[in-house]
Amino acid sequence: MQSNQPLISILMPYYRLGQFLVEAVESVKRQTYQNWELLVVDDCSPEMSATSVLAQQTDPRIRLLRHDSNLGVSAARNTAASNSKGEYLLPLDSDDLLEPTYIEKMLRALGETGSSAAYSQVKYFGKFDFIYTPSTRLCDIFSGHYPCNTLLMKREVYDSVGGYKPIAAIEDTEFWISAIESGVKFAFVEEPLYLYRTHEDGLMRMRGSAVAKDFLEVLLSHHHSLSQHLEVVLEKWIEQKAAYYAAQSTSQIDSEISHLQSEYADLRAKYESLEKRVRRNEEMLASLPQLTRQLSYVSLKKAGLR
Repeated sequence: MQSNQPLISILMPYYRLGQFLVEAVESVKRQTYQNWELLVVDDCSPEMSATSVLAQQTDPRIRLLRHDSNLGVSAARNTAASNSKGEYLLPLDSDDLLEPTYIEKMLRALGETGSSAAYSQVKYFGKFDFIYTPSTRLCDIFSGHYPCNTLLMKREVYDSVGGYKPIAAIEDTEFWISAIESGVKFAFVEEPLYLYRTHEDGLMRMRGSAVAKDFLEVLLSHHHSLSQHLEVVLEKWIEQKAAYYAAQSTSQIDSEISHLQSEYADLRAKYESLEKRVRRNEEMLASLPQLTRQLSYVSLKKAGLR
């Protein structure tokens, strides 16, 4: 190994997915570029701790850390970053894999383009199999074209963004948006070098309402950038919705319309209830001056001053 090769710090959060952890670690060990350190942060997994799963691992480049309580993926990545020593950072989930040439080709792309961060195509495998190409265009990301959770970046990129925000579902999307807004230059390698595992646990997490809620919060927190791309984003949303409805049967569309009407009626009822409460509060506030005068009169009378 050449002494001038920069150290790559790989940030791996871990929680419960012990059946995949060894394979993820092995994909790191198979890298053609070998000057790396792997920081596995056990986010207080209640079963199959990282220490027990990796009990047979003796590579000194692998370091295990553990949270005393469950803090979430963002906190685990930030813990790994704050304990790392590398000039470059590479977030990798404990159920995903890297092709053997991932680090080598990402570093080469950074050097050739003078970029601060690099990413590749993504190969989804497991329950679903397809090739996905992330985008660094804000209008695409705001339209729901989520980027990948892994990229190789200079430490300065992580520092400029301020690390990962405490978001439950799409913390990586927010990170990419912040990096793009800060002017980070990205390099792209058109090869599926990152392997994203699709399995039921991960799919259940992505199906939850937390994803939509967190995405909305991300959009609102980046409202200035969103406003600059709003027209294109709205057009993309309309296209996506039209394509969705075109693929549905008449009964499915009727069912969804009925569901939306029910949700609207529920929201309308809540709105009217809140409106009544606001009116009552306004009436109470309006009567305060008169009530204050009455209380003052009674108090003065009792004191013998009136």
